Amino acid sequence: GLIVSVPAAGPATLSGKTMFILASDGSLLAFDKDQGVDLTGPAVQLVWPNQGAQVGTRKGPLDVFLRISDEATGINDKTLKIAVNDRPVDFTFGRDGFAVMRFGQGLKNGILQDGRATFTVTVSDWMGNETVSSFSITVDNDLAPLVTPGGTKPDAGGPGQGGGARGGGG
Repeated sequence: GLIVSVPAAGPATLSGKTMFILASDGSLLAFDKDQGVDLTGPAVQLVWPNQGAQVGTRKGPLDVFLRISDEATGINDKTLKIAVNDRPVDFTFGRDGFAVMRFGQGLKNGILQDGRATFTVTVSDWMGNETVSSFSITVDNDLAPLVTPGGTKPDAGGPGQGGGARGGGG
Protein backbone atom coordinates (compact mmCIF):
# COMPACT_ATOMS: atom_id res chain seq x y z
CA GLY A 1 0.00 0.00 0.00
CA LEU A 2 0.90 3.64 -0.34
CA ILE A 3 2.43 5.20 2.77
CA VAL A 4 1.81 8.91 3.12
CA SER A 5 3.55 11.00 5.74
CA VAL A 6 2.97 14.66 6.52
CA PRO A 7 5.52 16.49 8.69
CA ALA A 8 4.37 18.29 11.82
CA ALA A 9 4.21 22.07 11.55
CA GLY A 10 5.25 22.58 15.18
CA PRO A 11 5.56 20.91 18.57
CA ALA A 12 2.81 18.71 19.98
CA THR A 13 0.45 20.44 22.42
CA LEU A 14 -1.28 18.78 25.37
CA SER A 15 -4.78 19.91 26.35
CA GLY A 16 -6.24 17.92 29.22
CA LYS A 17 -5.50 14.32 28.26
CA THR A 18 -5.50 14.93 24.50
CA MET A 19 -2.39 15.60 22.44
CA PHE A 20 -2.78 17.82 19.37
CA ILE A 21 -0.35 18.01 16.45
CA LEU A 22 -0.73 20.55 13.65
CA ALA A 23 0.45 19.01 10.38
CA SER A 24 2.10 21.07 7.63
CA ASP A 25 -0.85 20.37 5.29
CA GLY A 26 -3.14 22.22 7.73
CA SER A 27 -4.77 19.15 9.29
CA LEU A 28 -5.00 18.87 13.07
CA LEU A 29 -4.35 15.44 14.57
CA ALA A 30 -5.67 14.53 18.02
CA PHE A 31 -4.62 11.54 20.13
CA ASP A 32 -5.61 10.40 23.60
CA LYS A 33 -5.32 7.19 25.59
CA ASP A 34 -8.61 5.87 24.21
CA GLN A 35 -8.25 6.85 20.56
CA GLY A 36 -4.99 7.25 18.77
CA VAL A 37 -1.76 5.53 18.18
CA ASP A 38 -0.02 5.40 21.53
CA LEU A 39 -1.45 2.60 23.64
CA THR A 40 1.85 1.19 24.94
CA GLY A 41 4.08 2.37 27.76
CA PRO A 42 7.79 3.15 27.50
CA ALA A 43 10.38 0.41 26.95
CA VAL A 44 12.90 -0.08 29.78
CA GLN A 45 16.15 -2.04 29.29
CA LEU A 46 18.94 -2.80 31.73
CA VAL A 47 22.07 -1.88 29.74
CA TRP A 48 24.78 -2.29 32.41
CA PRO A 49 25.50 -4.52 34.22
CA ASN A 50 23.71 -7.50 32.66
CA GLN A 51 20.61 -8.99 34.30
CA GLY A 52 21.76 -11.47 36.95
CA ALA A 53 25.35 -10.16 37.04
CA GLN A 54 27.41 -10.49 40.23
CA VAL A 55 28.70 -7.11 41.37
CA GLY A 56 30.37 -5.44 44.33
CA THR A 57 29.83 -1.89 45.60
CA ARG A 58 32.16 -1.63 48.60
CA LYS A 59 35.60 -1.64 46.91
CA GLY A 60 34.64 0.89 44.25
CA PRO A 61 31.62 2.59 42.72
CA LEU A 62 29.11 0.71 40.58
CA ASP A 63 27.27 2.54 37.82
CA VAL A 64 23.97 1.07 36.67
CA PHE A 65 22.65 2.15 33.25
CA LEU A 66 19.05 1.82 32.05
CA ARG A 67 17.81 2.77 28.58
CA ILE A 68 14.28 4.17 28.62
CA SER A 69 12.52 4.95 25.35
CA ASP A 70 9.06 5.63 24.00
CA GLU A 71 8.82 5.86 20.22
CA ALA A 72 5.34 7.39 20.12
CA THR A 73 4.79 10.29 22.56
CA GLY A 74 8.03 10.19 24.54
CA ILE A 75 8.97 9.81 28.21
CA ASN A 76 7.31 11.99 30.83
CA ASP A 77 10.44 12.20 33.00
CA LYS A 78 8.46 13.59 35.98
CA THR A 79 6.91 10.10 36.32
CA LEU A 80 10.24 8.24 36.39
CA LYS A 81 10.87 6.47 39.70
CA ILE A 82 13.58 3.92 40.40
CA ALA A 83 13.83 1.82 43.55
CA VAL A 84 16.17 -0.93 44.69
CA ASN A 85 14.48 -3.51 46.94
CA ASP A 86 11.60 -0.99 47.36
CA ARG A 87 13.96 1.82 48.49
CA PRO A 88 13.93 4.89 46.17
CA VAL A 89 17.36 5.72 44.74
CA ASP A 90 18.96 8.84 43.31
CA PHE A 91 19.56 8.86 39.54
CA THR A 92 20.17 11.14 36.58
CA PHE A 93 18.10 10.91 33.40
CA GLY A 94 19.47 12.54 30.29
CA ARG A 95 18.07 13.45 26.91
CA ASP A 96 19.98 10.47 25.51
CA GLY A 97 17.38 8.24 27.23
CA PHE A 98 19.81 6.80 29.79
CA ALA A 99 19.03 6.69 33.51
CA VAL A 100 22.25 6.35 35.55
CA MET A 101 22.52 5.34 39.19
CA ARG A 102 25.78 5.31 41.18
CA PHE A 103 26.35 3.09 44.19
CA GLY A 104 29.37 3.04 46.50
CA GLN A 105 30.85 4.24 49.74
CA GLY A 106 30.40 8.00 50.21
CA LEU A 107 27.89 8.28 47.35
CA LYS A 108 24.29 9.40 47.88
CA ASN A 109 22.88 5.91 47.16
CA GLY A 110 25.50 4.22 49.38
CA ILE A 111 26.57 0.62 48.94
CA LEU A 112 24.17 -2.16 48.02
CA GLN A 113 23.80 -4.91 50.62
CA ASP A 114 24.96 -8.45 49.81
CA GLY A 115 22.32 -10.59 48.16
CA ARG A 116 19.77 -9.96 45.44
CA ALA A 117 19.21 -6.35 44.39
CA THR A 118 15.95 -5.88 42.49
CA PHE A 119 15.62 -2.63 40.55
CA THR A 120 12.02 -1.56 39.95
CA VAL A 121 11.48 1.15 37.34
CA THR A 122 8.12 2.93 37.03
CA VAL A 123 7.69 5.37 34.14
CA SER A 124 4.90 6.78 31.95
CA ASP A 125 4.75 8.35 28.53
CA TRP A 126 2.91 11.61 27.80
CA MET A 127 -0.33 9.68 27.13
CA GLY A 128 -0.23 8.20 30.64
CA ASN A 129 0.68 4.65 29.55
CA GLU A 130 2.67 3.27 32.49
CA THR A 131 5.43 0.67 32.45
CA VAL A 132 6.73 -1.11 35.55
CA SER A 133 9.88 -3.17 34.91
CA SER A 134 12.10 -5.10 37.28
CA PHE A 135 15.70 -6.27 36.90
CA SER A 136 17.88 -8.16 39.36
CA ILE A 137 21.60 -8.36 40.01
CA THR A 138 23.45 -10.24 42.73
CA VAL A 139 25.59 -8.21 45.11
CA ASP A 140 28.74 -9.67 46.67
CA ASN A 141 30.72 -6.82 48.20
CA ASP A 142 33.89 -8.92 48.35
CA LEU A 143 34.12 -8.69 44.55
CA ALA A 144 36.28 -6.10 42.82
CA PRO A 145 34.31 -3.30 41.14
CA LEU A 146 33.16 -3.74 37.55
CA VAL A 147 34.77 -1.44 35.01
CA THR A 148 32.03 0.72 33.51
CA PRO A 149 31.88 0.47 29.70
CA GLY A 150 33.66 3.43 28.13
CA GLY A 151 35.57 4.08 31.35
CA THR A 152 39.11 3.00 32.08
CA LYS A 153 38.74 2.81 35.83
CA PRO A 154 35.72 2.80 38.14
CA ASP A 155 35.76 6.56 38.81
CA ALA A 156 35.95 7.53 35.11
CA GLY A 157 32.74 9.22 34.01
CA GLY A 158 30.73 6.90 31.78
CA PRO A 159 28.09 7.82 29.22
CA GLY A 160 25.25 9.94 30.49
CA GLN A 161 27.34 11.89 33.01
CA GLY A 162 26.08 15.41 33.60
CA GLY A 163 23.14 17.23 32.10
CA GLY A 164 19.61 15.92 31.90
CA ALA A 165 16.82 15.92 34.41
CA ARG A 166 17.38 15.07 38.05
CA GLY A 167 15.09 12.47 39.56
CA GLY A 168 14.58 10.09 42.42
CA GLY A 169 15.48 10.88 46.00
CA GLY A 170 12.11 12.25 47.08
